[in-house]
Amino acid sequence: MIEVRLKKTSVSARLIVLEVTVKNSGPEVAYIVTDTRRTDGSPGPYIIVDKDDPTMLVCTSQFYPPNPFGPFSDGTSAHITRLDPGQTHAELMRISVPLQTTEPPYTSVPGSRAIPATAIRQLEVRIGVLETSLSLRELIKRKLAPHDAFTGMEQIGIGSTPRALYDLQEVVRSNVVGISLD
Repeated sequence: MIEVRLKKTSVSARLIVLEVTVKNSGPEVAYIVTDTRRTDGSPGPYIIVDKDDPTMLVCTSQFYPPNPFGPFSDGTSAHITRLDPGQTHAELMRISVPLQTTEPPYTSVPGSRAIPATAIRQLEVRIGVLETSLSLRELIKRKLAPHDAFTGMEQIGIGSTPRALYDLQEVVRSNVVGISLD
């Protein structure tokens, strides 16, 4: 079982800093998605507004399906971090203000969009989690630094069918934190 805790560290006119703690409280090894890189090559969490709650800013560290607008040149990547039972991973997420959506996630129209800061009242973090399997461990073992980043399109055997990492992950949500950007 993976638990994600979110704490707002600082908020200024130019930057929001979040402390994210991911704990494996289950009995098995799990792998989490970390160190995301966006389509434009910039590092940091993926940023969206929740489709069901337009006051919720969502920061994600997960795999997404391939870029439908540039399928031959997708600059996204992430690392996969192992969490043993009882182990905790902590990191700071920095979000630039003024707020902009990122790619990924992809919408029906390419490009990022401005997010009106006055509309945002809450924050949530979502982390991609992969269950341990022999095929996942073998894939990770083959990826050596400095070429140890993943796109999420890598496929591993699950049963008799290969499936992409983005399709295999479970996305775990953090607690919701209130915020005022007025």
